[in-house]
Amino acid sequence: MENRMTAMLNELCEERDHVNHWIADLRSEPRPEELQAGGDNTPLSEIADAMQIAEDQEIRATVLDSLIVRKWRLEWAIDRVRKGRYGLCVNCGESIAASRLVAVPEAERCMRCQAQVEGLHRLHGPLVFGWIEAGERLQERAAFD
Repeated sequence: MENRMTAMLNELCEERDHVNHWIADLRSEPRPEELQAGGDNTPLSEIADAMQIAEDQEIRATVLDSLIVRKWRLEWAIDRVRKGRYGLCVNCGESIAASRLVAVPEAERCMRCQAQVEGLHRLHGPLVFGWIEAGERLQERAAFD
C-alpha cells in the first residue's frame, strides 16, 4: 500500500510539473497582438486581423484557465496523498473507484458525488466554491495578462 501511494505521489508530481511547464510555455509565447502583421493593410484586412487576434487571445485564456485548474486539482490530490486521504471522496468519504483514479488521477469525488455536483452546477450555476476558484484563477491569470 505504501509503495502504491509513493508511486501515485510521484505520478501526480510529475503530471503537475508537466502542467506547470505548459503554463510557463503559454505565458512566454508572444501574444498575437505582439506579432508584426505583414501583407495587406487595407481596412478590411485590419478588421480581420483584429478579429483573429481577439479569437487567439480568447483561446489562449481558455487554455490557460484549464491548465491552472488542472494544476490546482493536481496540487490538491498531492495534498490528499500526503494526508492519507487520496482515493477517498471529499464529499461522502467512500472510496473512489480505481478505474476513475486511473482515468482522472486528481479526482476528488466518487462518480455519484461528482454527478451531483455537476447537476447542481447545471441547475444553479457556480456554487460558492466555484466563485472562490474563479477569483483564484483571476489572480493566476494576472501574470498572463
